[in-house]
Amino acid sequence: MFHALKFLCLPTFVLAVLVSQAQGVEMLFGPRDGADGPVKVVANEVIFNQQDGVVEFVGDVSVTQGNIILKSDRAEAFSNKDDASKIDLILVSSGVYLETGQGTASANSGEYDLIEGIIKLVGEVTIKAGEVEFSAGGLHYDVKSGLSRLIDNASALVKGEN
Repeated sequence: MFHALKFLCLPTFVLAVLVSQAQGVEMLFGPRDGADGPVKVVANEVIFNQQDGVVEFVGDVSVTQGNIILKSDRAEAFSNKDDASKIDLILVSSGVYLETGQGTASANSGEYDLIEGIIKLVGEVTIKAGEVEFSAGGLHYDVKSGLSRLIDNASALVKGEN
């Protein structure tokens, strides 16, 4: 199996990239010594748009930080306007799935605001937490506090033996 560590020093990004034929591409964003560690993104393919400061991830995208896992078919990472080596926002689309350790959620699309520490999911959001299944038009999940807020026609279905 081929493994190579490459350091990309682009005008808009300074990133460590681990390339593997079997596992796709892995990238780390953010501090390595933070409470939840860096944000790690793994995908089958990565496309760099140096002029716009955007990194596009395609195929089996997995965004992880600590116990949070955000998966999708596609994602785009946007750099900080003042410091292009920092990522402020990750947009996810198509087949979005979120796992937090407290439950799971699925949606049509979403975003992870790394500055605010908020993950927002939109479009046919379904949340499963134990015996309860929630549905809504949107979900705001605070990464730091673990607080979830459902918006837009939120409802709950309690499953169990009656």
